[in-house]
Amino acid sequence: MAKRTLKGLRCDLELSQKEFAEKIGCPLASYQRYERYEIRIPAEVVINIADLCKIKDVRDIKIK
Repeated sequence: MAKRTLKGLRCDLELSQKEFAEKIGCPLASYQRYERYEIRIPAEVVINIADLCKIKDVRDIKIK
């Protein structure tokens, strides 16, 4: 199975970057950097993304 990108997951939910960042509990600027893979995504945020997107295995999310 191909890993899902953050942008792809966000677009599937039809959320703006700001809305997605709020739902996963991180600042917009940080989320924007995560989406561009400029900085490492903290484990807690990856878990929040998986929960929001109903992904059972966090390894299915492209994090770098």
